[in-house]
Amino acid sequence: MLETIFQAGPSDYVVGNFMYDPVTASPPGAFNDFLTIVGGLFWMACYIMVILRGRKDKTLAMPLMVLGLNFAWEFCYAFVFQYQHLPQRIVNVFWFLIDCGLVFYKFKFAKDDFRHTFPGANEKWAYPYVTAIMIAGFVVLYYSYYDFGDALGVYSAFIQNTFISTMFLTSFYRRGRDIAGTSMGIAICKQLGTLAPIICGVVQMLWQGGAANLAGMMVSIQVMCVVIVVTDCLYTYAVYKRMKELGLNPWTRKPLAEK
Repeated sequence: MLETIFQAGPSDYVVGNFMYDPVTASPPGAFNDFLTIVGGLFWMACYIMVILRGRKDKTLAMPLMVLGLNFAWEFCYAFVFQYQHLPQRIVNVFWFLIDCGLVFYKFKFAKDDFRHTFPGANEKWAYPYVTAIMIAGFVVLYYSYYDFGDALGVYSAFIQNTFISTMFLTSFYRRGRDIAGTSMGIAICKQLGTLAPIICGVVQMLWQGGAANLAGMMVSIQVMCVVIVVTDCLYTYAVYKRMKELGLNPWTRKPLAEK
């Protein structure tokens, strides 16, 4: 381990200025382990489809800031931080390995992404820009672990998922009628992959203290959950509608047969 965690008792740890009990903080039982794996598989499918679609269209649907934070989260919670939930840790390793492909293609298509983000800017800054964002993602993620005592990565994960959902939607509309890098498969797998941990969190809160505990959940988490679900639904609908407007089958991207 690269981090310093001070053991305060037989099962408690101090992360930064916060106490962490790995027993009560871990998701309860096989059902949540199942949701962890299901959500992980949907995100793996999403990542792979983003890569395959990106290779064909010469651009990635994954926004750079999202990729930088994701790459840092998956690396740190797979290899750096002490992480007690084994199923999630295994999923994090696979996410990280697939993310390496996303990072490779983000650098390969850096100029295209830079051109859409900063119209008219000198493209010589494309690679330094990508590098800087990736480094910033690691710095923010690494220190949020200590600053917020985020031993399970819950807060950073929800914040990232809020960014992911909103930035996927805004990036899609910013490209206008250009559907390069997008597909219904990406939208649906992303939506289901994000929904699984939300359900997992609800189950955990109910298991630990019933409906009263769920109602007492931090307002910020509740708001982020709503934003994530709503924007994911809007993104899926937007992709479907745009495909139809362009005369394409939303599921195959092939031209619709003339009536």
